Amino acid sequence: MILNQTPLSTSSSFHLEVKCLLFTLVIIFLINTPMRFIKADKQADFSMQLSTLQDTLLLKRSTADSLLALADTQIAIDYFSEPQQFNDVSKQLLSTQTLVKSLKIISTQPDDTRYARLIEQYNRYYTSDLNKQQIQLFIAPHSRLLTEFKALYQGTRHIGYLVLEADLSEFSEVSRKDILLLGEDGTVYSSTDRSLKALDSIASKYPQAWRDLQLSNRNAGIMEYDDVSFIYRKFKLVSNHTSYLIKVVDNHELVPPYFYLVLLLGSITAGVSLYLYRLRKDKLELTKITYTDELSGLHNRHYLKKVSAQLTAQQGYYACILDIDHFKAVNDKYGHDIGDQVIKRVSSVIKSRIRITDYAFRFGGEEFVVVVKTESAQQAVNIFERIGDDVARFIQKPNVTISGGVWPVNDSLDEALKQADVLLYQAKQNGRNLIISQAA
Repeated sequence: MILNQTPLSTSSSFHLEVKCLLFTLVIIFLINTPMRFIKADKQADFSMQLSTLQDTLLLKRSTADSLLALADTQIAIDYFSEPQQFNDVSKQLLSTQTLVKSLKIISTQPDDTRYARLIEQYNRYYTSDLNKQQIQLFIAPHSRLLTEFKALYQGTRHIGYLVLEADLSEFSEVSRKDILLLGEDGTVYSSTDRSLKALDSIASKYPQAWRDLQLSNRNAGIMEYDDVSFIYRKFKLVSNHTSYLIKVVDNHELVPPYFYLVLLLGSITAGVSLYLYRLRKDKLELTKITYTDELSGLHNRHYLKKVSAQLTAQQGYYACILDIDHFKAVNDKYGHDIGDQVIKRVSSVIKSRIRITDYAFRFGGEEFVVVVKTESAQQAVNIFERIGDDVARFIQKPNVTISGGVWPVNDSLDEALKQADVLLYQAKQNGRNLIISQAA
């Protein structure tokens, strides 16, 4: 009997072990599947935040590039014989923005001793025609300056440099939580992460992450560690130097600690969690479709009605109605496809100039509503004038301008928009390409 029972006992034990293994695999599947969905969705949201920030920083980069392009103009080449024309142009350009603090021309033998050592090195570098178009970069984090040098030539003769000094803090400003902007050497240019501040080195806090980031060949990705995850993007922000935009995420923010315990209570809980998650995602997508203008990517009239019920006079909001000048002529001459591209272009400028506390809507056709929170009417007007300047400076055809009227949100947003519309009409009557406020 003992001989007969031994194989039966072994067989039963084997089947029990297989069942336990299968049950364990099912539990692991039920735990990991919803967890992956939740992590992937949040990581995608964070990646989208970084992409938006990158676009904003590159827009600032294009502003600096447009000023450096002066080195290729005749007024820059004639500077050493006729300096006044260049000085007038640079003064006018600097007055339209706050990013670049100084724009000047120096010779290959400068009087300014600040640049003497650098210019001596650069002069040797530019003896080769292969380096003629290269831009030199010098960053002084402690003085918050980013300086770029572009060689100036008269024919084939190297005669000097166009020197651009930018405000490093404004050039690298990021506003979202737990974001780092790093230079090529790991120096923190800007930070909203509590563990690191500007001018720190990321290697002092996260040495392994910095090593892995340098070794990565990808322009965007995610690096996961025990306690934190790093969602990153690599891009060329200054000259040919690599910059890093990083979102530092506590892993508990991706998956709450109690999540595992809840899922271990049973497959029903896992199924319900997954169902609710998918339902929530569908609802958010539906909300996005309901409140977003498909062409411009801005909010639409439906969302404007929702926002108008929330704003009060005490909050310090100013409303502006912006309108693309002569837009019908653009459609008639170039067609509606090009007209749509113009609307997208103006929308991108508006998005780049407003903050997270502000609102932007496509009101209909070529008309936009922008509501900004600021301390005074003049500051509000400055914001909208900068939007107008950015639109007018686009080199892509067709060239367009915008007009606008600005009014404070005193009684209600609807009333402010009515008054702003009156001012918009005045701006058009006064020649367009103009922003008119209540005080005007």
